[in-house]
Amino acid sequence: MFGLAGTLAEAAPVRQAFWAIDGVGLIVARRSLLLSDAPRSTLGIPQWRRDAVDDAIRYLNTDLDLTSAGDLTTLAAAFEARGMLPLHVARGGDGLWHATFETGAQHEEAESNIAAMLAVVESLAEPLLAAWTGCTRREFDIGYDCGGTPRAFHQGLSGDLLGRVAAAGASLRITLYPSESASKQP
Repeated sequence: MFGLAGTLAEAAPVRQAFWAIDGVGLIVARRSLLLSDAPRSTLGIPQWRRDAVDDAIRYLNTDLDLTSAGDLTTLAAAFEARGMLPLHVARGGDGLWHATFETGAQHEEAESNIAAMLAVVESLAEPLLAAWTGCTRREFDIGYDCGGTPRAFHQGLSGDLLGRVAAAGASLRITLYPSESASKQP
């Protein structure tokens, strides 16, 4: 369904977002079929990963990843003052600044998590807005734990949210984390 919506979308960022979501659905469905009979064990697995061990696919969180030639510490302080937690803010070996943020609150789906972060971005005024637009990467990275159930797992992003992501000049990335037992398979 998202693949068709992407084909019909006129704006390239919206089209790419729909195709990315459609691709993730196919990957998660395939992974579910492959792992449905995989043995599970809770030995040595942290408590926060127990849901994945229970063989459940679940949304984890969304990170906001930024890369810029300019110093990101002022923007990071503004994000933190507005409730976004900086996980990493530093100049890398490549000479560029890299920063990763997440919300303080846990969300059940990516839609509300991204919307909360976008509200912070949309509230920026100069010179913070210039720091945001100066980033060469503005990416919402949506993370999922992959288990074997349910057989079909669905989460979506509304057209309104995708429009806001595009208007902010940001992109989407989907990260799938394998279950503990799947990561040990040859």
